[in-house]
Amino acid sequence: MTRIRKVPGRWQIDRKIPVTLIVTLVLAVAAQSAAAIWWAGRMDYRVELAEKTLKAAVETVGAYNERLIRLETRGNQI
Repeated sequence: MTRIRKVPGRWQIDRKIPVTLIVTLVLAVAAQSAAAIWWAGRMDYRVELAEKTLKAAVETVGAYNERLIRLETRGNQI
């Protein structure tokens, strides 16, 4: 007869682990994955909004720079 030796320190799955624990762990991992995906999508939206705001600010500064150049040119002509 073959004997099975138990090696100390090795982790083994046994039938004593309840199904509810396994289901709970699977649901927890699924919930965390969904939250990570939602967070990444939200972050993408925030970056897009920041880029639009920055683009509008750059355009505004550009318009002010052009106006300032025209005013300086008029001031130099006087």
